[in-house]
Amino acid sequence: MVDLEKVSSGIKKFTVAIDFGSAFIKGAMGVVTENGSIELVAMEKEPSCGSISCGKVKNIEQASGLLKTMMKKLKNRISKNLRQHGEVPEDYKIEIEKVYVTVNVGNLQGVSKMIERNHDHEEITQELLDNMMCENVRLTQRKYPKNSSFSFYKSFPQCYIVDGVVEENPVGLICDHLMVEYQNILVPGDYFDNLEMCMQRAGFENGSYELIFGVEALANASLTPQEMKEGAVLVDFGEEVTSVSIWNNNTLKYVYELPKGSSRITADLEELKIPKEIATVLKHQGCAYEKYTKSQMVTYEIYGTNRSFDMRTINGIIECRVDKLMALIAKVKDSVHAGSLVNSAIVVGGGCNLKGAKEKMEEYLGVGVRKGSVGTLSTNADVRSWASLLSVIYLGKGESLRLEKIPQKIEDVPVKNAPKRSKTSVFSLPKLKTMFDIVFTDPSGKESDKF
Repeated sequence: MVDLEKVSSGIKKFTVAIDFGSAFIKGAMGVVTENGSIELVAMEKEPSCGSISCGKVKNIEQASGLLKTMMKKLKNRISKNLRQHGEVPEDYKIEIEKVYVTVNVGNLQGVSKMIERNHDHEEITQELLDNMMCENVRLTQRKYPKNSSFSFYKSFPQCYIVDGVVEENPVGLICDHLMVEYQNILVPGDYFDNLEMCMQRAGFENGSYELIFGVEALANASLTPQEMKEGAVLVDFGEEVTSVSIWNNNTLKYVYELPKGSSRITADLEELKIPKEIATVLKHQGCAYEKYTKSQMVTYEIYGTNRSFDMRTINGIIECRVDKLMALIAKVKDSVHAGSLVNSAIVVGGGCNLKGAKEKMEEYLGVGVRKGSVGTLSTNADVRSWASLLSVIYLGKGESLRLEKIPQKIEDVPVKNAPKRSKTSVFSLPKLKTMFDIVFTDPSGKESDKF
């Protein structure tokens, strides 16, 4: 049972997260329990209907309307679920005070930059490292301003080179020369402007939402400490975007967003003159390893006519598209010597539920691959599709829920018994006498003989 006093005071960390996906605008609310698992309260989604392209808001008016609809459904479901479990009494109303929005964009890029400092046998302090980070951000923003095709978003320190030696934690060391390499994340120049306008039209004011870098949140929620330390490639196989990030020594070494996903497989199957709904079913029914499957006929009713398909043909189409995507992922892994930093691979997202996708990835990457999890929800296939969003909840970013006592209606408030008044006619005798005096008395005070 949720303690209302703790919830209202912010001790219980309910988190509401939003994800702008190419297929769906998703929203979820949950809380991290004491044992570190996620307790979901509600999940809702609304079809993007083409308003989102590769994670970027394309049609602001349409996307804001869909966001409003999704948030209304989410709030109603939250209220219903909490009241059903007796966690919120009927005389309390629930308000979503703050949401966390994941930043996932198909054209995201990473660029490296080196900042140097010459010392005269001086100690490295945290203040010095902060100043070097500020210089890196300032120079990167100058090179990639907001009005350009790409703009600066976030920076990660890659390595610290102290007098020619790589150090993990340089604070406190004495040196003559310090070099710090940074990985700077760039997004399309109009990405944040479009997102801000969409949120404002949906009724979110400044300060009522916070942006969370989806790749970073997902890594912190799904990678083990050993994987973060020894090196791992994290693949988020989405509907239209596949993100590939490489982590080593507890920091982001490389990130790249591929504007390709499992929707390409659906589009290929639609070339067989079948509707999208059946193409999606066939995609999940098939396998990315066509040569290991037997010939099997399946029949579906399409436009009033029964049509049969050989699953070996379907699997061949799936395998061809998965091969192309895995080749791109392997190319990213082996670029800029990042391959030497990778000892394992983790895949999440809806695409990882495709049969044979995990085995294909192992074949191309040359390392062991496991399907990622968030909290204790690893066995649920749907949860992998929501991994980026649920990772924000798993991190327990903050308090998003506010409870307010519903004020009583006027008719429900008891009224004290007032003293009874005697009912008198509008034309009482005193009032009639006053009217008579006005009509039949002249200004001098004498009675008028007018009539």
